[in-house]
Amino acid sequence: MYQAGLRVGEVHGLDISSIDLDNQTLEVIGKGNKCRILHLTDEMVQILIEWMAVRSRFYKSNKTDALFVSKKGNRLAIRTMEDNIKKIVRDSGIYARFNISCHTLRHSFASHLNDKDVDILVIQSLLGHTSPRSTELYIHPSLEKVRESMERLPGVIFLNQMSVTFSRWLFYAAFLWKYSSGYPNMNNTLPYNRFCSSSR
Repeated sequence: MYQAGLRVGEVHGLDISSIDLDNQTLEVIGKGNKCRILHLTDEMVQILIEWMAVRSRFYKSNKTDALFVSKKGNRLAIRTMEDNIKKIVRDSGIYARFNISCHTLRHSFASHLNDKDVDILVIQSLLGHTSPRSTELYIHPSLEKVRESMERLPGVIFLNQMSVTFSRWLFYAAFLWKYSSGYPNMNNTLPYNRFCSSSR
């Protein structure tokens, strides 16, 4: 679900014929029976190859076209997928202020692509949305992305430069005070003080 940004219902509806490992493609039937073709990464291909090897051992798995099957050999139910996600999250010890569900993975898919500056129209196509407005609801910029964007503001850049300049001025002022007035015994250690002494 995360790797391809699929809805849990779309995963539920996948058949063995939906995947083309040679061409690394995945055919997905989304809302309104709309079909979209997605690219399978090398990692996803390897995962599917390993799954197919395990799938053949499931009871009556050879009597169904479903890609993902249950212990009884039936198409894996949506409720079972949702329960499995909850168990994985609970056992992993992940803490979150919100409920992590199958749909959370789809949102994360869109948000992470957005953080990588992927065009929203591309994300829209991958998610199977008919409008960019629907896609915008799935995009949640990371705190790092928000911080970087704020740092690009002209006013923020100016203040940062002023802050650096002011810090340097304070450093030089403290340095001069320390060696010129703060420590009388070291008056002759600086060219500035020797110049002042010779001109008196």
